[in-house]
Amino acid sequence: MREAELEAAEKAKQTANILIPLGDSAKGAKLFQTRCAQCHTVEKDGANKVGPKLHGLFGRQTGSVDGYAYTDANKQAGVTWDENTLYSYLENPKKYIPGTKMAFGGLKKAKERNDLITYVYWLYLTVETAFPLTVHAPPVTSRRALLKCSILRE
Repeated sequence: MREAELEAAEKAKQTANILIPLGDSAKGAKLFQTRCAQCHTVEKDGANKVGPKLHGLFGRQTGSVDGYAYTDANKQAGVTWDENTLYSYLENPKKYIPGTKMAFGGLKKAKERNDLITYVYWLYLTVETAFPLTVHAPPVTSRRALLKCSILRE
């Protein structure tokens, strides 16, 4: 196994058992607008900007969005995005994937990371409707509410 693959496997083990409490999606929507939207889009047909589009983020490998110029570090990181890997990454992107070109310094507060991930996950569950960013996310404050969102999508 290559060194990068071993490091990716170790990171996956470290993040696989993190239990992330559900955040507030409305607060996460505000965080996205102020901290993420300058560089990323989330719409189904969104374009890459300074950063890659985030549509379809969950379940995707790092460095895999077509048309985006990733660093070799991102291409070789071997991380699959889910709530746990995103939680760890958002705390300090440059520490989680050394060599990333993401200039964002991270969200140090766990509550903010939870809120942002809950919002992005809510978008993931409802993205087929291609909500514009001006639409505010409903307050999702329980896993049951998230389940309802996913059921409504089907």
